[in-house]
Amino acid sequence: MSIKKGMKKLLTTILAGASLLALGGTASALNGDINIYGASAQFNFWSNQAQGFLTGQGCTATSKADLDSANSITKGTGCPGAGTVYFRTSSKASFDGPLAVQQNTTNPNGTDYNHTGPCDGSGADYRLMVDESTCDFTTTHTCSGTKCVQVTGGASDVQTTSFRQKSIGNLKGPNGGGSTTRDFTGVNGMDESGMVNCRDMVIPFAFFVNKKVTGGSVTSVTVTAGGSGYVSPTVTFGGPGTGAVATATVSGGVITAINVIAGGTGYTSDPVVTITDGSGTGATATASRTIADLTTSDAKLIFSGKVNDWSDIGYDAHPITACWRHAGSGTAATLNYAVMPPAVLQGIQVAGTSSTKNYWFNDGTPDMMNCVNNTGSVSGDYAVGYADADRPNLANTVRITYNGVQATRENIENGLYDFWTIENLYTVSPRPADMQAVCDYYSVCGHNTNTYYNTLSQMKWTKTTDQSYLSRRTQCCDKNCNPTGNPGCSGVVCN
Repeated sequence: MSIKKGMKKLLTTILAGASLLALGGTASALNGDINIYGASAQFNFWSNQAQGFLTGQGCTATSKADLDSANSITKGTGCPGAGTVYFRTSSKASFDGPLAVQQNTTNPNGTDYNHTGPCDGSGADYRLMVDESTCDFTTTHTCSGTKCVQVTGGASDVQTTSFRQKSIGNLKGPNGGGSTTRDFTGVNGMDESGMVNCRDMVIPFAFFVNKKVTGGSVTSVTVTAGGSGYVSPTVTFGGPGTGAVATATVSGGVITAINVIAGGTGYTSDPVVTITDGSGTGATATASRTIADLTTSDAKLIFSGKVNDWSDIGYDAHPITACWRHAGSGTAATLNYAVMPPAVLQGIQVAGTSSTKNYWFNDGTPDMMNCVNNTGSVSGDYAVGYADADRPNLANTVRITYNGVQATRENIENGLYDFWTIENLYTVSPRPADMQAVCDYYSVCGHNTNTYYNTLSQMKWTKTTDQSYLSRRTQCCDKNCNPTGNPGCSGVVCN
């Protein structure tokens, strides 16, 4: 009898412990390192949110370190059930993360599993990511090396079934890297077999141009000296050209900004800016004619190879240099589906002269931005490209509007800006507990601190697939991540 009582007490204790673990929520979900590899947008998200995630899982301390702008690692210590956990995130073209998760060794577009890849022999789901042993998590928060690790989450801007493009050209566009063919057509197309997808987080893309791409209108004015004593300044522009109008913002007698109200026409060079005021002195400013917008028609004509010169679409005469992402990029796939139809994307790089259209395909987002920036000897000064809308400008690049609309969170939420995608995070199926916790965290509105991004719960519009246009959906969380109380939102977590 005493043995039975002892067994009953032991069983009760075990069940109570299990209940406590359940009550602890996701804090017991960690069972090893988390390695998210692929789309740059999710790199941006997780490099900023990994510490919050690990803290939410019960880790007692966290610290982040970076290798470069595409590789980050966060260390969590005292994590329940796991001790020390490393959360790595790396930016690469969207296709390669899901290929790693899938352990796909037959698709010819794979990079690291083949016999020339750095992770050959490690396993088809291994890719180069930050080596924690090369990191200083205390003082400099920097790292110096990589190693082959198992990818647990494949980050992609689009669903894998949307990779149906082909590109041929230098790996890094004007900066060389050797000839590369990325072919996702026919039997080389990808699928979702063996994986499960966490689909959330709306990411906008934007067009970027080199500052030398100009037109006949004033598009912006930069204050170079604010002066003092200003009350009601007047801003005027010299010629040639007419009609430009701008107003100055004054704070404490200092001019802090000049806003262009009308760009005017006929300006063949950047006009001289004159600021007058009865009492103020010392303010100076410079005007720019760098183009400020592309329309859908402009983009179709440029990226289908139908026009060769900026004058073909109404701007100053200079040969167009079109900077592309290689096939397998989620940004390129979104351009294909959200912007181009019925036009067809150009798929072969042509490095030509001033009388020939210049195309440069680029492997990653940094390569794309270098192409637009004219980093390299042969890209040309008059380039246009596309990237994540939150990508910082380089010295010679300008983020421009699309159809006259900025890529802001509010414009996307309300259906005014449609060059965007819904992010995808692929894991093995069935999804492990730690990656389920990642997915749950990722979908909560309050965890998103990027001012360009929306969670699906914030959207009034959605895209059923990457190929479909906008359709209405119920908004469950407002722009401040407060519940809207709308019908159909039961169970949606906003904060």
